[in-house]
Amino acid sequence: QHMNIFGLCHHTPHHTIQKMKKPRGKGGRMVVSIAAITVFVIWWNVATMSKGHTLDQGEFTADKTFTTKSFVDANGNTVNPDDEDAWKQQDVTWFTILNAPRYYWCETLASAWHNKITMNIWGWGNKKFDGWLATWLKIPLAIEFSEGLPPDALMGFVDGADTLFQKNNHAILEAYHDLLGKEYLFAMSTEINCAVQSLPHHACNNTNFPMTPWGRRYLNSGLYLGPSGVLRGFLQHVEKYYLPQYREGTVQRNDQSVIGKAYHDGWRNNFTIDAYTKLFQSVRMAEGHYCQKDGNNKLLPVPDSSTRFLKNCLTGNSPSIFHFNGQAKPFLGRWIKTFWWYGKTIPSNAVVFVNKKPTSLREMCPKLNYA
Repeated sequence: QHMNIFGLCHHTPHHTIQKMKKPRGKGGRMVVSIAAITVFVIWWNVATMSKGHTLDQGEFTADKTFTTKSFVDANGNTVNPDDEDAWKQQDVTWFTILNAPRYYWCETLASAWHNKITMNIWGWGNKKFDGWLATWLKIPLAIEFSEGLPPDALMGFVDGADTLFQKNNHAILEAYHDLLGKEYLFAMSTEINCAVQSLPHHACNNTNFPMTPWGRRYLNSGLYLGPSGVLRGFLQHVEKYYLPQYREGTVQRNDQSVIGKAYHDGWRNNFTIDAYTKLFQSVRMAEGHYCQKDGNNKLLPVPDSSTRFLKNCLTGNSPSIFHFNGQAKPFLGRWIKTFWWYGKTIPSNAVVFVNKKPTSLREMCPKLNYA
């Protein structure tokens, strides 16, 4: 039986700070050089994060009382704040896991809204879910979220601080069913980088991961879609048999690492990963795959003139959801202006569901473009 995440013991190790000795010789100079490069990379990511776009960090509102009492969802339907089931969506119930404002979380919510998708935020205010080494908590938190849905209801997950929707649920479901065929139970994203830390390096080269004309594709757990009952069963299996293999605070114990190992060990026969970007696109290391104007050296994609969608010129597909994972986050701030919905307004009484309760999007993210 799955354990409630809010009841889990949490231990934060004590860290000690030691004085660094002055480096000597070639080895010392090498350490200084590596440190300088590391500092530069961190600075560049921060400096370019919002280049060309105003970043809306919103507010930390876990305990805030909202003044908005009348809500409307992304399809124009009035939302009754007393309806305890209002967070459940008819076609797909999309959710993300966030505990506080991070990176482009408001832009993620806005992109969903413009594509007629009303988002759910789950885990808001949970201070245990903080930092990359705590991403394993996405597994039990997703299990908790799914428990309120019927087993056959479709449930979709997106990482909450670095994703953008390009298409609506109708197009998403068309691509989803094309991906699954009659063979698979649910779908997950891929990426070019092999970031499954629980596997030995040589495992990245074996046939358990699909080969494409431009190289092998590896699982990315930042985007997935499937029946809530199936996903719940899979995540419970990972929680029970894979998470205990790795000590808390280690790089192997993160959601992508353990889910990737489960896929590698045999679950690949039960769910598919989107190697041809029909539905999902992880942008890291794929920035140059998108159609651009001749001579454009800024890696800024140009929407298709007939569909207005961004198109991957290697796969020939226009994915529905983009995940600007890892070092691709700075590209979100530049690419966002190329999405068809950029600049459009949102109703001032738009709703977002926070921990399954209707909440004012405007009071959460006041800097978005409202009517």
